[in-house]
Amino acid sequence: MANVTIPNLPQVTATTDLDILVITDSGETTTSKITKADFLSGVGGNLVDGTGSDSNALVGKESLATGQYSLSINPQPTNLHQASGKGAIHIVGDAGGGIYGGAKNEHSVAIGGFNPEAAGDEAAVIAGTNNRCRNTRSGVFVGEGNYAQGSDSVILGGQSHNINFSGARSAIVGGQGNIVGNNSDCFVGGGTSHNVTSNRCAVVGGTDNDISSGGNCFIGGGTSHDMVNASSAGIVGGQQTIINGCDYAGAIGGQSNDIFGTASVAVGGQSNVISATADYSVMLGGQSKTLTLANTAGMENGYVFSHFTYETYSGVSIGNEQLFDADNGMVQYFDNPAGNLNIRTVNVKNGEVYDMILGGAGGVSINSIGVNDVGFTAVDNTSAASGSYMHLRIAVVNDLVVFSTL
Repeated sequence: MANVTIPNLPQVTATTDLDILVITDSGETTTSKITKADFLSGVGGNLVDGTGSDSNALVGKESLATGQYSLSINPQPTNLHQASGKGAIHIVGDAGGGIYGGAKNEHSVAIGGFNPEAAGDEAAVIAGTNNRCRNTRSGVFVGEGNYAQGSDSVILGGQSHNINFSGARSAIVGGQGNIVGNNSDCFVGGGTSHNVTSNRCAVVGGTDNDISSGGNCFIGGGTSHDMVNASSAGIVGGQQTIINGCDYAGAIGGQSNDIFGTASVAVGGQSNVISATADYSVMLGGQSKTLTLANTAGMENGYVFSHFTYETYSGVSIGNEQLFDADNGMVQYFDNPAGNLNIRTVNVKNGEVYDMILGGAGGVSINSIGVNDVGFTAVDNTSAASGSYMHLRIAVVNDLVVFSTL
C-alpha cells in the first residue's frame, strides 16, 4: 500500500469499533493511530449506526436513526425516542423514561425539551415538556403537556392545551387548559379553560368561556360566557353571559344576562333577558328585566342631559276617516282633516303615549273613537269642543287606549 494517496484508498462500507483511524497531531511530525471506539468516546459518546437507508446517527448516547434520510443527535438511550420517519430529525432532548417517540413521521422534527413527539408529516415539536403533535404540518413550541392533533395547527407555549384531530388551521397561544374541538380556523389567545367547538371562532383572555355550534363568533375576556348555536356574535368583558340560538347578537360587560333575540345587544346590567321575540333590540343596564318586543330599547331608568326627540309624521286625512298608525311615530300631525272625524288607532303598544295633532282650515270635531288592534279597548275622554286645531293625547295601558283632549 506504499505510495498510495488517500483518494485512491479503498472505500470502507462497514466499520467496527476496532477499526483504526490515522491521526497526526497539530505541530507534530509523528503519525499515530486510534480505534474508532476510542475516538468517539473522546468526542462525546458512543455512535450507533443509523439503521434506516442513508440515515445518520451522530454523536451521543444510543442515537437511533431508523428512518430513511433521518438524523438523530443525542437523545436519551431508549428506542422509544428516535428519528424514525423519512427525513426526520431528532436533536438532543431527554427521554426521561417517557412514552412518546421523537420524530416519527416524514420530514418531522423534534428538538430539545423533555419527552417530545412529532408524529405527523412535516410536524415539529421544539423544547418544552411532554409536548406532542400528531397531524400534518402541526407544531408545538415550548410549554408543557400540549397536544396539537389538527393539521396545519400550532400551540405556542402555555400548559395542557389540546387541538383535536379535526381542528385544522387552528392555534392556541399561551394560557392553560384551553381546547379547540373538531372545528377549523379557530384561535385561543391566553386565558384559562376555554372550549371552542365552532368554526372560525376566537376566544382571547378570560376564564372558562365556551363557543359551540354556529360560527364566526368572538369572546374577549370575561368569565364563564356561553355561546350556543350562534353565528357572527360577540361578547366583550362581563360574566356569565349566554347568547343562545340567535345570530349577530352581542354583549358588553354585565353579569348573568341572557340573549335569545337576533341582532340584539345587552350593555351592562344584571340578570336581564332579551327574549327570542325581541329581535333587533337593546337592553341598557338595569336588573332582572325582560324584553319581549322586537325593535325595542329597554332600560330601568333613563336620564336625558339635553333633549329627547320623538320621530314625527305628517299625513293628510281622507274623508271623515283618520287612521293613527303608531308605527309612524310618537307625534303625528294631520292637515286639513274633515269635520266629524272617525279616529282609529293601529299598532299601539302598552306603556306608550302618543300625541295626535289635527289642524287646518275650518273647524275640527270628533265623531267617534275606535281601536283596530285586537285585544285593545278605546276609552274616549275627549271634550266636545272643536276648533281650528285639536291636540289629542293617546295613552295605552293595560290594553286600554285612552283618548284625551289637551
